[in-house]
Amino acid sequence: MANLFNFGMGKKDRKMYVLAQNKERGKFTENLVVLSEQVSGKKVVKTGRGHDIKTIDTNPWTGKKKIAYIEIKSSRSAPLSKLQKKTKKKMKDRYKVVRFGI
Repeated sequence: MANLFNFGMGKKDRKMYVLAQNKERGKFTENLVVLSEQVSGKKVVKTGRGHDIKTIDTNPWTGKKKIAYIEIKSSRSAPLSKLQKKTKKKMKDRYKVVRFGI
């Protein structure tokens, strides 16, 4: 159906192909960040509104929990949505945007 340079594809097919690639890249990037957070010893919970994941880091000596909200972007130039900007402003230092320029 599709070749390397998308020759012979209609405009709609080309757009669907690019969107499918972007979705796949986003899932891959999200899984990569979740794995790296888990390897560093943090508990990871997937969330829905305004951020992608919530990490919980527990201090083994004091038992204090540090919660951070992470928004994952699979490109360097992807903008934050209005809700993500609002959440970032509300959470301040607990909200982190991780960008992967693949």
